[in-house]
Amino acid sequence: MRLSFARLCLLASVLMVMLFAGTADAQKKPKGTKPPKGGGSGSIELDEPAQPGAAAKPVDNSPPPVAGQMTELAAQAKRLFDGEKWQEAALALYRVYKGETGDDEGNKQLAQCHLAICL
Repeated sequence: MRLSFARLCLLASVLMVMLFAGTADAQKKPKGTKPPKGGGSGSIELDEPAQPGAAAKPVDNSPPPVAGQMTELAAQAKRLFDGEKWQEAALALYRVYKGETGDDEGNKQLAQCHLAICL
């Protein structure tokens, strides 16, 4: 029993060495690659402040769209959704979401939400 246990431990240690040696080889950089700009290690700290040259994205401070009167096609899509006819509702809601029915932005957002539920 001891001999087989010793063999098992030896086999496990060999497998561990092979496993760690394989991951160390995978982490090596290929020859001929340049280090990233800035001379860093390439890692990104999440708590770092933004780079001084980076432009901030504009923020949309407008009020959210309000749903108005639905078109007949949007109302039919909503009825299919309420009736839990998921496939037919998804097809109709996608048309509303894409703007093919002429609905306003609020109804498009509602259609997108209902479409996500259908899918």
